[in-house]
Amino acid sequence: MLMMVIMPVVGGVAQDVPFALAIAAGKAILFIGMALASGLWLLPWLLGRIGGVRSRELFLLTVLVLCLGAAVGTQIFGLSMVFGAFLIGLVLRGPRFGYQATAEITPLRDIFATLFFVSLGMLLDPKFVIEYWTFVAMTAASIIFIKMLVVFCVVRLFGHSNRIALMSGAGLFQIGEFGFIVAQGGS
Repeated sequence: MLMMVIMPVVGGVAQDVPFALAIAAGKAILFIGMALASGLWLLPWLLGRIGGVRSRELFLLTVLVLCLGAAVGTQIFGLSMVFGAFLIGLVLRGPRFGYQATAEITPLRDIFATLFFVSLGMLLDPKFVIEYWTFVAMTAASIIFIKMLVVFCVVRLFGHSNRIALMSGAGLFQIGEFGFIVAQGGS
C-alpha cells in the first residue's frame, strides 16, 4: 500500500521530494479516514437499502460505482487509482454484504484480470526483447536473484533450515502483477 502512495509522487516531482511525500501521506491518511468512516456508517446503510430491493443487477452496479468512484476519487486527490481500488476493496469486505459483493463481482474480476494480462502482452515489443536480449535477461536474473535472496534471508531469520529457506526462495521468486503496476508508475 505504501508503494501505491509513493510511486505517483516520486514519478511526478522533480524537487522537494520529502515535502511532496509528506503531502501525499497526509492525503492518503485523509482518504483512508474518509473510507473507514464511510465503511462504518454509510456503506452498510447504502448496501442494506440496495440489498432490500433484491435486484442483483442494482447491487452489482452499486458495487461497481463504489469501486470506480474510489479509484477516481484517489486520482482526484493526486494519489494512485490502484490505491483507491485497494482501499474500497478493504472497506467493502467489512459490511455484512461483503460476501454478496464478492460473489457478484468475482466473474467481473476474472474478466478484468484476463484483460489486464492481454494488455500486458500487447505492450510487449518483441523487437525490443530481441535487440536487447542480454539486458532483458540480466534484468530478469537480477530480480530473481534479489527476490530469492530476500526470501531466503527472511525465512532463515525465522529459524528455519537452509533447505526450507532455499525452497521458499525458489517458490517465491516470480514477479507478481503488482510489480507491473509499480513499474508503470515509475516510468
